[in-house]
Amino acid sequence: SKGLIYHNFKNKDELYLECVRICYEAMKEHLHDIMGHHDHYHEGLKSFLKMRQSFFEEHPYYAHIFFNSVLLPPNHLINELKMIRQDYDGELRKGLYDLLSKARLRDGVSIEKAVNYVMVFQEMYNGYFRENSNLKTDLNSLILTHETKLTELLDIMLYGIVSEKELK
Repeated sequence: SKGLIYHNFKNKDELYLECVRICYEAMKEHLHDIMGHHDHYHEGLKSFLKMRQSFFEEHPYYAHIFFNSVLLPPNHLINELKMIRQDYDGELRKGLYDLLSKARLRDGVSIEKAVNYVMVFQEMYNGYFRENSNLKTDLNSLILTHETKLTELLDIMLYGIVSEKELK
């Protein structure tokens, strides 16, 4: 009942933040279970993106909460959302570190630097997506578009836009 909700939560913001907290905790556990089980970083990255999509398909409410908090965050809750996301981001960093430790990186690019670049890229991409997408469309279509483009852009980021043959 409405009264029971307000007995346990001061307001809608507190209820929303608790839903986001539960969502990120479930995603963190899922991420922990799938990362580090691949011999090659490319396989691992593809697997991570596929597993993330399957997680969202299996848990559509979490998908809506996650993408709402990333793409449509209430401005007055941005700091609280960043705090909630810290553990998930830490698990993501750890997983990326494990994956990239299996790759031969370019000279001058450490694993730490590469992981930081990927994390910064993710934030930049989410900001770009927020600014350049029609966020009023159906959330499921928005999620599919976001994930498809993210996969394409990560591939370009990791492998470049110029053919290796062109560089020689």
